[in-house]
Amino acid sequence: MTQEIYRKYALVLLKAASNLKPGEILMVNASPRDYLFVREITRAAYEMGAKYVKVDYADDYNDVLRCRLSREEDLDYYPQWLSRYLGESGADNIAIISLYNPNPTRNEGLDESRVLRMHQAEIAGREAFARARADGHVSWVKTCIPCPEWAAKVYPELPADEALARLWDNIIQVVRLDADDPVRAWIDHKNTIRAKKEKLNALDLRTLYFSGPGTDLEIGLVDKGTWVGGYDINQKDQSEYIPNVPTEELFYVPHKYQINGTVRATLPLNYNGTIIRDFGMTIQDGKVIEYHAGEGEQALRGILEHDEGSCYFGEIALVPVQSPIYQIGRVFYDTLLDENAVCHIALGSAPASVVEGGSRMDPQQRDRIGINVSKIHVDFMIGSAQTNVDALTRDGQRVAIMREGDWVL
Repeated sequence: MTQEIYRKYALVLLKAASNLKPGEILMVNASPRDYLFVREITRAAYEMGAKYVKVDYADDYNDVLRCRLSREEDLDYYPQWLSRYLGESGADNIAIISLYNPNPTRNEGLDESRVLRMHQAEIAGREAFARARADGHVSWVKTCIPCPEWAAKVYPELPADEALARLWDNIIQVVRLDADDPVRAWIDHKNTIRAKKEKLNALDLRTLYFSGPGTDLEIGLVDKGTWVGGYDINQKDQSEYIPNVPTEELFYVPHKYQINGTVRATLPLNYNGTIIRDFGMTIQDGKVIEYHAGEGEQALRGILEHDEGSCYFGEIALVPVQSPIYQIGRVFYDTLLDENAVCHIALGSAPASVVEGGSRMDPQQRDRIGINVSKIHVDFMIGSAQTNVDALTRDGQRVAIMREGDWVL
């Protein structure tokens, strides 16, 4: 990829997304193969007045080697010193940019039970950092960078070089790098989502109703919350940042115990390198009581049985099929892109900051008002061009929100 694209991308991530300010520390997580892009981010960050830039490179294939070769008794290990490092970094005044290369085939041929144990150990080891993130104290931006393995999955009919070039074209489009001023385009996009969010908040919705092939779902919403989308707020200084690039969603926290019905995923889920496909669930009083999957059912079971809260839900998101990601017409096998193509729902932890004062509540207080607590958060897609969404306001009015996957609000 050209340095010009890297420069535009870096400025979007630093100026529009992480909102890096002079004197702040920047952490960059990336694959070694993206070192040229990382250098451009580092260059731009220091030009903007960053106090220090810390780069952590990690090769995902190391996890494949560990899964295949590690001793059985070592699969549950995660270094305590690494936990402390992550926890202390989350307590500092930092911005984080995570660049990752989705590889939907990474775990093919691996023992799923060993993959699950490694993943659970990592989640437990990162708990202190996860708390800082959940409490809104870290401006953490995630984006994905094309790689040959991902391109081959998205465009299997093309030769490797053409597939990678086509995937880069897609990323340039959905990250708005083809705009005359990409940073300005992102600020405008953020404000467009803000306007839609204000309309939803003004309705004061109590319940959402989703219908579509395999889905008939009633979702109660927590009281006194706010719709969120386009940006998040760092609770340390109340500054805005964009956690996901790209992003098209508006989301809310469903009440932990007020979801009933059936739901069917409309796109495959790439969970930690394992594809879960053709899956659905039955939900009663917020809890998944039945589930099935045509592929990857063991991984789905691992999600649902991860902890006490992982079989309940923490997010419901509205995304129109007019999203530029959906309009490309491809399944990307990556949650960051696919969740911003259509409506989605998430198993596991809820963003407590959606409710005023929620980030300061302990787990018991959150549970009492319907905010789910879990160590994981897994989005899967439930929207399509056949999806309809209606709502009930708190004063009893029925409102149409979406028809055939697009806004009518």
